Amino acid sequence: MKRFLTLSVLMVVTASAVFAQRFHDEIEFPEINLFNMPDVVTFELRNGITFYLVEDNELPLINMSVTVRAGSFMDPVGQTGLASFTFSQMRNGGTRSMSYDELNELLERRAARMEAGAGLTSASASMSVLKEDFDSMLPIFIEMLRHPGYEEARFNLAKTQSNSAIARRNDEPSSIAAREFRRLIYGTDSVYGRTQEYTDLDNITIEDMRAFHEKVMVGRNLKIAVIGDFRARDMRRMLERAFRDIPAGTRTDLTLPAVDYTFEPSLNFVNKSDAQQSFIRIGHIGGRRDNPDFAALQLMNEILSGGFSGRLLQIIRTDLGLAYSVGGGYQSLTQYDGTFFVSLSTANENTAEAVEATIHQISRLQTEPVTERELLDARDRILNSLVFRYTSRAAVLNERISNDYNGLPADAFNRYIEELSRVTVADIQRVANTYIRPDALQVLIVGSRDALGEQLSQLGEYNEIDITIPRRAVAQAEVDGDDASEVVTAMAAALISEGVNLERVQYTASLNQGGMNLQVEATMGFPDALTQVIQAPQGMITIEYANGAGKMAMGPNEQPLPGMQVEALQNEVARHYLSIAVAAGERTAVLVGDADFADQTATEIFFPELNLTMYLSKETSLPLGTRVKEFNPMAGQEIEAVTFYSDWTTVDGVAMAYTTESTAGGMSAGKVTITSHTVNP
Repeated sequence: MKRFLTLSVLMVVTASAVFAQRFHDEIEFPEINLFNMPDVVTFELRNGITFYLVEDNELPLINMSVTVRAGSFMDPVGQTGLASFTFSQMRNGGTRSMSYDELNELLERRAARMEAGAGLTSASASMSVLKEDFDSMLPIFIEMLRHPGYEEARFNLAKTQSNSAIARRNDEPSSIAAREFRRLIYGTDSVYGRTQEYTDLDNITIEDMRAFHEKVMVGRNLKIAVIGDFRARDMRRMLERAFRDIPAGTRTDLTLPAVDYTFEPSLNFVNKSDAQQSFIRIGHIGGRRDNPDFAALQLMNEILSGGFSGRLLQIIRTDLGLAYSVGGGYQSLTQYDGTFFVSLSTANENTAEAVEATIHQISRLQTEPVTERELLDARDRILNSLVFRYTSRAAVLNERISNDYNGLPADAFNRYIEELSRVTVADIQRVANTYIRPDALQVLIVGSRDALGEQLSQLGEYNEIDITIPRRAVAQAEVDGDDASEVVTAMAAALISEGVNLERVQYTASLNQGGMNLQVEATMGFPDALTQVIQAPQGMITIEYANGAGKMAMGPNEQPLPGMQVEALQNEVARHYLSIAVAAGERTAVLVGDADFADQTATEIFFPELNLTMYLSKETSLPLGTRVKEFNPMAGQEIEAVTFYSDWTTVDGVAMAYTTESTAGGMSAGKVTITSHTVNP
């Protein structure tokens, strides 16, 4: 019976597939409609502002959108994020006459919306209001554009949020892969590849935003579209009066820096110890939208990666089972060169095979001509998807403004449709051979080194990318001073007796934190290892850290530690007084001078690499405590952590502070009481 049922199902499926294919072959699909532009009234003011008006009385709404010739490509070196802050705070920092809260309350009462933001090559602002409120809300929108309040409290909040985003940017392997691949292609210092750092945030001020705003928010940089329930003649008169006082200013040059790219193959790796899979990007530089082969390249993309029908998904995922999702294509951007890339994630054990299989599919575009059926199906999919691209007059108007902004002809869409119809099988292979370089692919793998094993070496020599988030630059006042090598040597001698070769120290302790008292057994290995066994209420927890990687186990369950926790353990080991003593002379140490600490006069020294200030007893040279001030992503702000050491006990020639008390932001953060320690167990 089971065999009979299986055979019956197979017959039904086969018959259905044959019928579907025959149906597809015989049906006559109508030609897609060309780009029908609604009636647009355009005019330009003497100050250079260009307006586009489209009447649409379907709903009693009026939408206004402003496109500004500005973007993050204009951010000065050392101030990455200036354009983004300028425009986001234009909305989130209130106006000259209204606070942020007052503006929000007004918008909520009127069921209205105002937004602003900036991308790489353009900035924008928008307003959506009921028809009856347009006259009263337009002056407020213009005030937001011309006279933003830039409230200090809102600006500081935005900085805190950006600080948190930087601290967490290495949490997701997929985000790391996208970011680092872009930096591989464009260069870490280019406007297309640079990354916002803590120091960038520190360098941006409200005065900088005001200066940037004044520079770009001028008539010659503005294109304003208005669509909704109005009469164009009346709207024009209103807009001419409302916007005539905006200064003309200087038009922003949208000539972006050329991309300096050399076609060279490379294999690159980012070690993400807690990654459950490998995240892979493969590709090289792409091209521009004004390329005469644009339509053929789009069809090539569709054949390679057109959803479930594309070669990559059909072969890499379905046939070989090497990835759940895979995609990519040849990007053709308007203002600068795009990228050609394939992105996929795969099980750790399949990484090398997935890379090789993907490269093979890229090469097939050149070596094996696509079939006529692949071409026809790809064209149908593109044309059918375009039906949903322009479902409203607003979408069509936005296309018109985008074309004008980017220097494309107004009929670019119609030309694209016509060019798609003329692409042949030979054209696909020609553009694949012209623009794709399988011999010069940049391969980036983000994954766990331990889980990958020997697979990286199977693929060849690789470059390991360091994604460590740079600390804030140390203030010059903190690093000025004499060399503290002799002081550090004296501290090391007080901690570790002569002749002792300290490799590991093991200790038992109780940890009192947050009202809980936990028993801990710890082993610290030098220079970079720490194991903690904690007797928690829910059971025994083992935390292991070594050489930039960590894991946690509870019972039979084990999982990698997240990046932020790994960094915390790494800092705990590196900043421990015994680690500093073992490596005495290997780190830069600055003698700051005498200072009051724990009711004593202490010798203050600073370690720039560790961002650590240490206070030593003038009598014994033993540490009295430490001070660290850095950004805490959990708190969303900089926190000063202070540690106090006491009850020094020496065993086997190594001294340890048997009482350690810590504060964070002035509040108690816990107390560790050591009961015993052994050396090199």
